[in-house]
Amino acid sequence: MATTDDHKEIVQLLTEKQLVDEEEAQQEIEERKLQNAIKKIKREAEEIELIEETKHRDEIEKIKHEAEEIELIEETKHRDEIEKMKREGEGMKQTQEAIFRHSIKKMKRETKVIIQIEKTKSRHAIERMKRETQVITRIEEAKRQQIRETHEAKRQQIRETHEAKRQQIRETHEAKRQQIRETHEAKRRKLELEYASLSTKKGFYMFTSDYDFYDIDVPGYLQSFDINIVLKDNNYNNDNILNHVEHYSNQFSSYPELNEKQIQDKFDDLIVNLLNTLNNSTQLKYIHTSSSYYLKNKFHPDCTFIYKNINIDIDKEVECLQDFVVCLGNIKSPNVSLSEDSIIEEILQYLKIILAVQGREKIYGFLSNCTHIKFFYVKKKSDSNSYEFFQSQQLEMFTYSSEALSSIDTSTITTTENTRKLGVNKNTWKIVTNFLTMNIDFYQYTRLNIDPNNDLLRDRYMITKKLGIGVSSMVYLLEKNEDNHSVEDSPHYVMKILKESKYSECFLNEVEMAKKLKRFNDLNKFHLFFQDILYPLSSGKAFVF
Repeated sequence: MATTDDHKEIVQLLTEKQLVDEEEAQQEIEERKLQNAIKKIKREAEEIELIEETKHRDEIEKIKHEAEEIELIEETKHRDEIEKMKREGEGMKQTQEAIFRHSIKKMKRETKVIIQIEKTKSRHAIERMKRETQVITRIEEAKRQQIRETHEAKRQQIRETHEAKRQQIRETHEAKRQQIRETHEAKRRKLELEYASLSTKKGFYMFTSDYDFYDIDVPGYLQSFDINIVLKDNNYNNDNILNHVEHYSNQFSSYPELNEKQIQDKFDDLIVNLLNTLNNSTQLKYIHTSSSYYLKNKFHPDCTFIYKNINIDIDKEVECLQDFVVCLGNIKSPNVSLSEDSIIEEILQYLKIILAVQGREKIYGFLSNCTHIKFFYVKKKSDSNSYEFFQSQQLEMFTYSSEALSSIDTSTITTTENTRKLGVNKNTWKIVTNFLTMNIDFYQYTRLNIDPNNDLLRDRYMITKKLGIGVSSMVYLLEKNEDNHSVEDSPHYVMKILKESKYSECFLNEVEMAKKLKRFNDLNKFHLFFQDILYPLSSGKAFVF
């Protein structure tokens, strides 16, 4: 062990030394780049200065040359004027005056030339100062740029160092999670041997068949919420609802030794009766899926809820059902505690799988052992691909009361027997009713851009198979219902359903193209290929062909 530690320390020291050497080499490279940049700026400045000096000298020479030409002309004119005056016999005085005027004008011209040259020199000096300032500015900017690049390189190095540390932390956490998974696996294998009930066996078999089921550590991840605060009181818990629940409780109490299948069947009948009674007040439809492996083709929640306008045949292909799941639940035997980690992990993983498959943000579910019920929801974190897990308080579905029964035997001796009577907990079933009658915003189903009021031909066709998925829509095969005797309806159709509202324009463009193709007519009868395309359904979110 000491040898290994020494090796790690040497490797760390070598790594640190390599980083220092790389940093020094990088600094030297940057310094060399800066010096080269400064030399280039100065060389360019010298070339510009040479050009400007040449231009300045040429300009001065031009001014002097022009002044000399003007002076030569003026001198010639002056001599001609003097000669003329002499020929005409002008006096000495007039000649002296002419010479004096010429001298004055010559002095003015010389002064003007001197002023013009000085202005040129002054302008050149100012321009030269500006050029020198620009050179200094460029050099300073090059230095600042080097500083920025150096700082950015250091920031990048810090980011890489932090990322390396985060990666090391992630690997450490992953190692810990792996250890937890192995511990859970050992625990589940042990429990699988201890529990002989079919319900427990089924749950553990499903856990051990999928790696993801080891990702949730119930004590560490589960948060609490109050189901009463989450749900809205819809006031639909009437006498008809309670009669169905009471009938269910009477059956349940009459057969205390019911097996798992009988318990599931009776719960299925209860939920179906409740939804039928609620009818216009609920958005949901119930599907019994305890034997349908529709989640990843290997998992089967006991209770699945979809929108009531969806008609789907899970006997043909169950996998497409996972596109339509709104919420779900699991049913356990009364002798199974709702506090067991294994069954909580099971329902949470079902919910998590639906979120991942559908790309949703949130989903609700419940867990019941026919005497108590708990609600759960899983929420995807907005800033990562991880999830948050929540459970409600445990609610008592039924209450027990004792009844005293008197009987007289043949010896006229009176005896009294106490029996337990199962009563309906109205508060809990009010919560269940509220859960079944919430609006679509509560359930947050977003896999397809549909709601329970959209016409999806459920009275005429059922969805039997998923055919594909595109950018804007998903495609399913429709099969004519057995009770649909219309001769005009084809045995099969294909339905395209819009995925998200942001794709509505693209989807509607496709619908418009289909309409135009149906009306298109030419000698080749091209339009006949599109006559089976129906107009879009009234919702505008699906069309069939």
